[in-house]
Amino acid sequence: MAHQQSSENGARELLRSILSDRQWNQFEQTGTLEIAAKGGIYRIRTTGPTQVLDSETRRLVTTTRLQLATPASARDRVIAEYLFIRNDENLYWQTATISGPDTSGARLYFSFLMAAVDAMLLMILLAQLR
Repeated sequence: MAHQQSSENGARELLRSILSDRQWNQFEQTGTLEIAAKGGIYRIRTTGPTQVLDSETRRLVTTTRLQLATPASARDRVIAEYLFIRNDENLYWQTATISGPDTSGARLYFSFLMAAVDAMLLMILLAQLR
């Protein structure tokens, strides 16, 4: 337990030392770190995947997930992603798992719409059989 606490403190201090005051304050308050780079604005979160936003519109473009080789804390992953993006963004894109933007709401709407169309077609078919 003491080793885990020491590791967490080390990760916290390392992260504090590599971030600007503004970035650190944002991370401490929200658990989110935003980095502007060539690929867009990376929103690295301690909970959930990293979101990549369009630099101009700040709309979600995609999500990425970096799988570390060994189990690590959320702060360790944030450190790894931050350093990866800052030092070799192209290698980050080759290493991370990339997903499309979360479209579950749009899929749900489309599914509902298709179910409504199916119900209407069924009613028309039943009316024609009479």
